[in-house]
Amino acid sequence: MDDARARQTVYPIIVLLGLLVTAGCTTNYKVDTKSAVDYGAWDKLDLAVQLQLSDEFSDYTWEHKTGLGDTFRMKLGPALSNNAEALAKGLFRDAVVSRGAAGGVDGVLTPRVVSVERAMGATALSNMKTIIDLEWALTDRQGKLIWVDTLQGVGEAKTGNIFSHKSEGRKQGNRAIEDVFRKSAEAITGSREVRAFVDSR
Repeated sequence: MDDARARQTVYPIIVLLGLLVTAGCTTNYKVDTKSAVDYGAWDKLDLAVQLQLSDEFSDYTWEHKTGLGDTFRMKLGPALSNNAEALAKGLFRDAVVSRGAAGGVDGVLTPRVVSVERAMGATALSNMKTIIDLEWALTDRQGKLIWVDTLQGVGEAKTGNIFSHKSEGRKQGNRAIEDVFRKSAEAITGSREVRAFVDSR
């Protein structure tokens, strides 16, 4: 093979390899969508509430882009929505899920994602954290604020290597969701403002 033909054959291969190496990739982490907390043993509050879920909450996706063009995503919306519904139905006498106005309720319970962060470990064996900050607000039917609080859930697992980082990321996400909803339930049922509102009905 002469030099000209060699260049014609080798150069396209080099360019293609360069594109494959430098092209950014997208990594999607999954989390479980079922309720992470069992509310069967919790005493229900004697209140009928509307759980108001915004599109932003229901479709929430954590995303991080690196300087090398890589993208990391964790779709949390379905899991957050299902857990919020389970919490409302588990903690209150009656709960309806609606994006609009709902009649026949005493109050409106609204969750909001404040932030989601992931702190990466230095090595594959180091622990990595997924941190979810969730705000809850309870208003009466007229929109008067009764109670608001922000709870933080932390999920920790190994950072993982090229083979295990997705499964470890799932563990982190699941543990953060369980932690934040358990703390949310404790905050709602332990709130003096919420208890006073229940007693006033």
